[in-house]
Amino acid sequence: GSTILCLVAVKNSGGLSGLQDQLAAIDDSMVSVFPSGLRFGAALWIAAVFLGGLGVAGQPQVVSRVMTLKDDNDRKQAMVWFFVWQTPFIALMFLIGLACRVLLPELGVDGAETGLPKLAMEQLNPFLGGLILASIFAATMSTADSQVLACTAAITDDVKPECGQDHKTTKRVTLGVAVFVTLIALVGQQLPGFGDSVFQLVVLAVYGLGGIFVPLLLVRM
Repeated sequence: GSTILCLVAVKNSGGLSGLQDQLAAIDDSMVSVFPSGLRFGAALWIAAVFLGGLGVAGQPQVVSRVMTLKDDNDRKQAMVWFFVWQTPFIALMFLIGLACRVLLPELGVDGAETGLPKLAMEQLNPFLGGLILASIFAATMSTADSQVLACTAAITDDVKPECGQDHKTTKRVTLGVAVFVTLIALVGQQLPGFGDSVFQLVVLAVYGLGGIFVPLLLVRM
């Protein structure tokens, strides 16, 4: 779905050269390798991007998968699979984001969160547009589900290991965690500055969990 949307969006933007020209006309900084006005130079910006990626290792649902690897060969295989899928996906999303600025100029910078579904609905037929929307919700639910299960395991396996073998208790803990997370989401929506942007919450979560758990993981490794 991402590949189809990217090809259609870039084509309708006039190809790669046309896209670059139109982006330069909107804002020169969008065709620069580094962002403009970097206060501490490019080196710190590159380090921040790297640390943001490293912060993913602080997410419990990711760490739990790493913990199931049997040996170093499994780790290498997992690494190859990750980069084979993630690298082109990031490149596609990057191009789609740039195409949004050209094809949906009314959104501007503030429309970053709604750009992908709006672009899909406008540039693709209804079936493919629905496929893109379904993929967004699937990715969201997959992460949320994994987080809830990771929190459940932390309680039933670490805090209260005697409950780990009781299926009914485990189910109750899972339900309790899900309700608690839902309440956090509902309350968070009402907080100024937090309920306005999903991107802000995601960045805060990734860097926050990364800052808490990644140093600990590195020491353990």
